[in-house]
Amino acid sequence: MLSAIHQYICTQIQAILGVTEAHGVVAIAYLVLIGIVFAIAVGVYIATRLLVVPLVQRSFKHTKSIYLHVIAKNKTMGALSHFISASVFYVGIQFIKEQSGADFAYLQQIAHILAVLYIFLSLMFIISYMIWSLNQYYIKKFHFSNQYPIYSYLKVAIVIAWLIWGILIAAYFANTSPLALLTGLGAVSAIFLLLFRDSLLGIVASIQVTASNIVRIGDRIILDKYSIDGEVIDIAITTVKVQNSDNTIATIPTYSLISEVVRNWRGVIEVGGRRIKRSLHLDIDSIGVCDPELLKKLSEVQVLRDYIDTHTGEEIINLALYRIYLVDYLTKHPGINNKLVTVVRHLESGVTGLPVEIYAFSNDTSFAGYEAIQADIFEHCFAALGRFNLKILQYPTA
Repeated sequence: MLSAIHQYICTQIQAILGVTEAHGVVAIAYLVLIGIVFAIAVGVYIATRLLVVPLVQRSFKHTKSIYLHVIAKNKTMGALSHFISASVFYVGIQFIKEQSGADFAYLQQIAHILAVLYIFLSLMFIISYMIWSLNQYYIKKFHFSNQYPIYSYLKVAIVIAWLIWGILIAAYFANTSPLALLTGLGAVSAIFLLLFRDSLLGIVASIQVTASNIVRIGDRIILDKYSIDGEVIDIAITTVKVQNSDNTIATIPTYSLISEVVRNWRGVIEVGGRRIKRSLHLDIDSIGVCDPELLKKLSEVQVLRDYIDTHTGEEIINLALYRIYLVDYLTKHPGINNKLVTVVRHLESGVTGLPVEIYAFSNDTSFAGYEAIQADIFEHCFAALGRFNLKILQYPTA
């Protein structure tokens, strides 16, 4: 049948284009046949993508297999359509090659190379998508997937698969065995290592980061060297993308996660407490012994009355009462996590007065919630100073 089509095309070319040279007629006819085969392959792809793929996806969605559900939603089926189309194109080229014999060997070789590359490329995309589908399967199947992610391992597996694919393709077109090709590559391994240094370091770092659980997607990290403070949105083989608090996207080498000091805020989220560590700088001259009138006024507060009653006859310092009051206030504050440490302490005094530090943890770790809790606490701390006859140290401006 293909021979009859070829003869018909030759006749039409002679009639339409007026080409009488046999060699030229056969060449044009050969190109037309390749075009027809290509058009058939495109038609097969469209038909597969529009008719077959939706049916397969629906059937996958009705199965109990989580993995098949994942495949039905990603690009695996689209790559499968390309593979079917590539197979049709390859078979068509082989038929044309058999009919044309040894004529136009260079055209046959080009068409053959394109067909083989198309098949192997589509096949590798199917394999890559199926490997990456394991990540979604793992996330949906196992509840501990967030603590022990596998996406870095899968990306390394995909890279290795593509390297093997490259070696096999090169060996196929070089008409030699893959082992012989690898033996020849040993001589240029030093150049290979130099050219792909960052990629190799990235592969090792990616595995280390995942195995050691140093950083996960969604973690907030700080790298002072790169002025980065934001959320990790992607961890690739060679790069890591971080969305900073100002919504800018920073890209850093993956190996920097193990070669530099990285501060991870994951512990803050898991513990459920974000640290508040700020000081009020008191005027040392305002610190003193409470007189009876001040003690009477402060005795209206239950926690202070208990302290005053147990220290009757002793000199009671207003700062001591203020510290007790703040500790009681913090432990009762709805925004403080009382499972963690809550301390009000003195720091070393100096020209800025006596720092009274509040060390506690808010139970809201979000930026807005944390700042609101911290502001509420210190507004109260400043406002309460007057009740204890204490003052903030302020320098007069000129």
